Amino acid sequence: QGQSLWGAEVLLWSYQQKTNQFELAPFNALSFQNPISTNKDGVAEFSLIPGRYKARVSMKGYGTKEVEFELYAPQLADLPVVTLEPVRYGMIGRFLTGV
Repeated sequence: QGQSLWGAEVLLWSYQQKTNQFELAPFNALSFQNPISTNKDGVAEFSLIPGRYKARVSMKGYGTKEVEFELYAPQLADLPVVTLEPVRYGMIGRFLTGV
């Protein structure tokens, strides 16, 4: 495992059977703010009801990953572990100044 990332953003979607799609989980339907940031241990702590979810984890300087997972009672503790890889920045173009 790599180092823990403090301050990574975790954005959560819930699966809606009516639309057969993942929809952004609204703040008022959750017991936490969406998105939530990871703590100093690299953990995002939240409570979810059983169901199907998708999470996007991202942080400046690192790549972004999306994971889908399902929670069933009583196995609510088996959440995915996400590892982000550092992004290597390179020169994409050049900037010209002056006339």
